[in-house]
This record gives sequence, C-alpha cells and structure tokens, in this order.
Amino acid sequence: MSSSHRPVFRFGLLAPRFWSVWLVILFASLLAIVPGRVRAGLGDGIARLLCRGGSKRKRIALTNLSLCYPQLSEQERLQLLCEHSRVVTHVFLGYGQLLLRSARHLRSQFDIEGLDIVERETANGAGIILLTPHSLALEYAGRGIRANAILPGLMDTPMIVGPLTASYGANVDEMKRTRDSQCPLGHMGDAWDVAHAALFLASDEAKYITGTTLVVDGGLTAKVV
Repeated sequence: MSSSHRPVFRFGLLAPRFWSVWLVILFASLLAIVPGRVRAGLGDGIARLLCRGGSKRKRIALTNLSLCYPQLSEQERLQLLCEHSRVVTHVFLGYGQLLLRSARHLRSQFDIEGLDIVERETANGAGIILLTPHSLALEYAGRGIRANAILPGLMDTPMIVGPLTASYGANVDEMKRTRDSQCPLGHMGDAWDVAHAALFLASDEAKYITGTTLVVDGGLTAKVV
C-alpha cells in the first residue's frame, strides 16, 4: 500500500451534501444483515421493474443484444436482459456483505466449484494463474490498496528435488541440466529472484502498478507463447 494514500475521516463529510452517500451506506449496511431470501426477493422485484420500463438504457441494451445475438427472438433477448438485470441487482444489493460481514459468514454463502482441481494441481507443483489480482485491484484501488501477483517460471529450490527427480531417472543433476536448458537465459531462477520481484511490487517504486501479474521466468513465457 502506498504511503501517499492514507484516508482520514473529516467532520466535513457529515455536511448535507454528503447525506445521500451516508444514506446509501446505511441502506447497504441494512441489506448486509437481513436474511438472504429477503435481499433476493427485493432484488427480483427491482429487476422486474427495470424490465417492465421503457427506458433509454433498456432500448440500448436490447439493440446491442440484437446485434450480438441475431439468432434469438425478440422475446428471448428480453428474457436474457431480464435475467442479467436480476443477477446484477442481486450482486449490487449484496455488496454490503463484502464490507461488513465476517469471512466465516461469507464462506457460508457460496460454494467454489473446481477448488479441488486447484488444490490438487498446487499440491503437484503445477503453476496456476488466478484472477484474484485483477478483481482485488479494481475493488480496492480507490482505497489506495494495490494487488498484484508473481508468476514464477522454472525455479531451482529444494522443493523441486523430491517431487520431480523421479521423472528424470532419480538423477538430480540431470534434472537441473534439463530444466536449465529449457530457459532462454540458460538457467533456472532461484528464490531470491521471486523475493526481489515481491520486494519491488511491495515498494513505493511500484506505487502505480496494480492488477498485474509479474512474470519471473527468464523468458520462458516469451519462448512458448
């Protein structure tokens, strides 16, 4: 987090011109504590009102859908728009939960599909790119909080010896020579290469960098992409 951004509450924020903002915050706080079925019912009702109206935004959306999905009928495009409005309304009304409810409560509200695959591949030493830096960066950029990720390539660390030597005839030196030859720079990286990248991203020298994945792989990605 950059030291140049330190939000401080000011009593001036209680001025009448900010009352509408406080009302929104109060509304979001109330929605965060009501039962989910109440919030969902309210969202469904708002979505239905949006679909029944004849606003300019609705006409623009239907025009865009007709260009993207010419094979759909007018009624099917309207149903698609209404379903999208319903989902967006539910997300908007549930936003207060992210800011106010506990991590335990949030975990109880959803299931993650495919998490077993991520955990299995991670346990096997496979590299997996997650989109967390992207979403977190956009979520908290306004509060001066940056979110980035590091994508290491082939690294020479003690962790590779056990899991990988079996694939190279139990010959550690041969394994390292093979992996070195796969890297455009001619050798694998080490833990310090990743540590230095992390230090840079955490420093004020990277204060304008957020939402990105820093590849530390000696050119391996450029070689295969």
